[in-house]
Parts: sequence; structure tokens; C-alpha cells
Amino acid sequence: MAMDYRSDIDGLRAVAVVPVILFHAGYETFSGGFVGVDVFFVISGYLMANIFVTELSAGKFSLVRFYERRVRRIIPALVFVVTCTMPLAWILLLPNDFSAYAESIIHTFLFANNIYLYDHVGYFDRSIDLLPLMHTWSLSVEEQYYIFAPVVSMLVWPLGLRIFTAGATLALLVSLAACLFFAEANPRLGFYMPFTRVWELQVGALCAIWHFRFPRRGNSYLGFAGLALIICSVIGFDATTPFPSLFTVVPVAGAAAIILFSDKGMCIHRVLSLKPLTVIGIISYSAYLWHQPLFAFARVASIEGPSHVSMSAIAALSLILAYGTWRYVEQPFRKASGSIVRTPGRLFSAAAMAVAALVAFAVVVTWSDGFRNRPIARNSQDVETRMAPYAGLGEFCNGNNIGEA
Repeated sequence: MAMDYRSDIDGLRAVAVVPVILFHAGYETFSGGFVGVDVFFVISGYLMANIFVTELSAGKFSLVRFYERRVRRIIPALVFVVTCTMPLAWILLLPNDFSAYAESIIHTFLFANNIYLYDHVGYFDRSIDLLPLMHTWSLSVEEQYYIFAPVVSMLVWPLGLRIFTAGATLALLVSLAACLFFAEANPRLGFYMPFTRVWELQVGALCAIWHFRFPRRGNSYLGFAGLALIICSVIGFDATTPFPSLFTVVPVAGAAAIILFSDKGMCIHRVLSLKPLTVIGIISYSAYLWHQPLFAFARVASIEGPSHVSMSAIAALSLILAYGTWRYVEQPFRKASGSIVRTPGRLFSAAAMAVAALVAFAVVVTWSDGFRNRPIARNSQDVETRMAPYAGLGEFCNGNNIGEA
């Protein structure tokens, strides 16, 4: 039996995505807003595991149907947003940056952008703010997880629910141990790699297994305690907080508490089901996709950097665009019945063609070295030519400004 719609989980999505957006906007109050991604991991693990256990128990689970749902959920909006960012990248990015942007497109659609970023930049480095697609690392982690999770679930389920639960718990503990090890040994690897993040998805999965095995029992006190843990993480953590590490348990436990103990009729459920929260939660995926490209291009276009007022306006714009994307891109593809692409075969073919077109464009950009004949590229070359005589000089030369030396 399919899980009943939970408006409180849409509210929890809003609690996750808003801090992420404001963190990337540069608001110090939300210095720990990056934990919203961890909340998303828990939610994702819960929803996907619920599909596994309910459909496996009914003998109706299908890998093709599972991946069809993933494609309908992820690809249309991702293709649309990346396509919309291309003109801005063409106009604003210098050749080297344009080539890097193209490489990130390729890795985004290979669901390997986490690996690409690991090789190039840390998540808390200032330069990452200028990368339009850096936020897709989390999509890569999720999809790498979902390559294996449904297959393993199908293999283990026939052994019984206890073995299934024990296996999920073991995966959690092994991943958490890897997380704690790499928090010290190699923090950047620990941040980006799926094997240090699986435990967060597994926490959500165990919540789903718990609800499958036992009746749901709401408890607003525990639900609000979970919400408090998330809020404390958002305002208390910052770039100096080791992450992921034991600190990550705080927002993950908070998300799990809400999922486990928020139930209809409870105060925590009513709070998270408030209309503003559920609306943002429903469009949270598109909002997550839109916000970082807009922020990055605004920073690239501004010499002194956008003001907080400008970034607030851009954040609001990302929500407006997110609603339009949800309404006119996500929704038409989400359900097979009534969808413009109804059958799995047509869906996979259409998705493959769209992705192939974007990847082909990105390959051409990298081969052309960022299209150095673009206007912004020619202007940058002119500046380099004019500044060449001053190469190696300091700000002053012989007591004069270098422009007068």
C-alpha cells in the first residue's frame, strides 16, 4: 500500500531548502544552512525505503518502474535549469571558467559532480560560490546510492524483514564509521563521497522500516525537539565545523525525530503543514536547482559583489522560477498517466536525447577551450595585452602608480 501523503514532510523540505539558499546567499545568521542537504538525505532515504518495503512486501517492486520514477523526478527539471543557465554562462564566464562550467555539466549528468568537485575545490572554499552547478554534488551522491540500494534490497528482502533491517543497520554503521574516519583523515573526501553519506540516507530508511513494522505514534515534544536540533545546527554550525562528522548526527537526528513522531493531529504536524511551508516544500527541488546558478552569475557579474538586498531579491526570484518549473516542467512529467511521455521506453529515450544534447554542447565547449572568440573572452584578452608590460610589478613602481610608471 502506498504511503499516505504527508504534508509535514513537505514542510520539512522547506525547513531544509530555505537555510541552504540563505547560506549560499552569504547570510551569516544561516552559517550552518548547509545542513539542509543532510535533512534532504534523510527525507530521501525515508521515501525511497518506504517504496522498497511496501512494494517488496506486496510482490510488486519493479526496477524499471523505480528508475522510471527517478527519471521523472530528477531529469526534466535538471535539464531545463541547466539549459536556462547556458546563455548566462556564454555571456558572463571567461574561457577557463566557461570550460569548467562545461565540465561540470558533463559530470552533473553523469551524476559524478561530487567526484569532480572533490578533485577541484572544497565545499567551504570561497571560490566555490562562483560555480553555477556546484550544488548538484548532492544529487550525484543520491543517485550513486540509488544505483545499488534497490538491487541490494531485492536481494536481501527474501531473507526476511529482520535480516533486511539488520543489513540496513549494518550499512548505516559502516558508513558512519567511514564518515568519522575521513573527518580526520581527509575532510574533503569525507564531504563529497557517497560512502561517508550513506548512513544519513540509511537513517531515513530505518525510519521507513520502523513505520512499516510498527504503528505510527505521534509525539509533538519529540517532533519539536527534532525541529530544534535542525534550527540549532543551522545557526550554530559554520565553515569551521568538521563536516560530516559527529556534528552531523544533530541535524540528521532532528530530521529522523520529525519523520518518526510527527503525526496528523499533532501540533508539530500542524506547524510543518502550514501553507507557506508546504508550498515551498513542494517546489523545493526546483528551488534547490535554481538558487545557486543565479547566485553564482550575480557574483560573477558584480565587481564588488552583490549586496544582501540583491541576494535576497535573487533568492525570491529563485522561488518564483521554482514554482514555474514545478508547474510547467516537473508536473507534466511526474505521472505516467497524463504525462507527455507516458511509457518507460519513451521516457528513457527522451531523457537520453536531452541529456546527450547538453553533454555534447559541453564537450564542444571544452574542446574549443571555452570559445575564446566570445565578446567577453576578447575583452579579457585585450585587458591582458594592455597589462602585459606591468607583469610582475607591485602596486607602485618608483613611487608612481603603475599606470604612470
